[in-house]
Amino acid sequence: MIKLLHFNIVLLFFCIVCVPLQSSGFSIDTLIINSALVNRSLPSYIVLPDSYKKDSSTGQRYPVLYLLHCYGTDQNYYIRDVAHIDALIDDYRFIVVCPGDITNNSWWLDSPMPPYEKYSAYLVNELKPAIDRKYTTLTDGDNTAISGHSMGGFGALHNMRMHPGIFRIAISIKGAENTTLPLDASWYGNDFGLYQRLGNADSCRINWTNVNLLIHAADFKNTGRIRIYNGIQDILFYKENIRFHTTLDSLGIAHEYFEVPEIHQGVSQEMMKQIFTYCDSSFTRKGARIIRGPQSARITSGRRTNEKKVDFKGRKIVNPQTEIHLPQ
Repeated sequence: MIKLLHFNIVLLFFCIVCVPLQSSGFSIDTLIINSALVNRSLPSYIVLPDSYKKDSSTGQRYPVLYLLHCYGTDQNYYIRDVAHIDALIDDYRFIVVCPGDITNNSWWLDSPMPPYEKYSAYLVNELKPAIDRKYTTLTDGDNTAISGHSMGGFGALHNMRMHPGIFRIAISIKGAENTTLPLDASWYGNDFGLYQRLGNADSCRINWTNVNLLIHAADFKNTGRIRIYNGIQDILFYKENIRFHTTLDSLGIAHEYFEVPEIHQGVSQEMMKQIFTYCDSSFTRKGARIIRGPQSARITSGRRTNEKKVDFKGRKIVNPQTEIHLPQ
């Protein structure tokens, strides 16, 4: 069956009614929040599976996955540009929220530099409450996941660290776990907006180290379920993701680590399917065992996997020995 996309536009305080193109199949709402924490109007796409309308009318509450976009993109990223999650969502019973940051380089953190845009606080104090008010959601951390690619992968782990208990499931997709890399003379000459967010590298170095996930890896103890996807052909962050993985492992912090046959750019639909299945099997749903995603694709989660690298078929790959080297 061909499913046509339809949009419902919803603004805080203002409502614009649009006629859907089709009454069946998944739907996508647009939520616009006039953020006091960022001082901007910020859009988000909310992707609802076909089952949501019927289930919500009977009081069934849904878990939520927040998908943070990477540098230089927006809330369309996982729908229009890569992955095309709209083609997957009807196989699962949870809501996907794709926030936009307007600037395309927010790093999903609270900037200590003027104009002091607080994107991390926005996610927790403005966006999540708005989602939980409008939709029939399961609001607890065990039913709230956060994920993202590159800048968004950093944002997922950063917000798990900064808001323990809010996001109890975090998945980094080829994430930028080491934010001090642009300070290295051997780096590729692009700070990806970090200087704007964190300030001058010399006079404001403490800002850079405060958000570095490698340095603060110990903070992830008992924060929840962590999964890391690392691209074998990722020239930007492959080594840094290995370092983050081995650092977590040396600290005895439970996590799952996978290597995938991908370059840094882009997120494949197959990877997103794995992430959806992982979330589907990880959400507790407070004991309400409704139908989940495809059983054949179910992934066991919740344990630490040492030196585990798999491709999309689940084949183990030999893990080279790596040295842990934290930035000074």
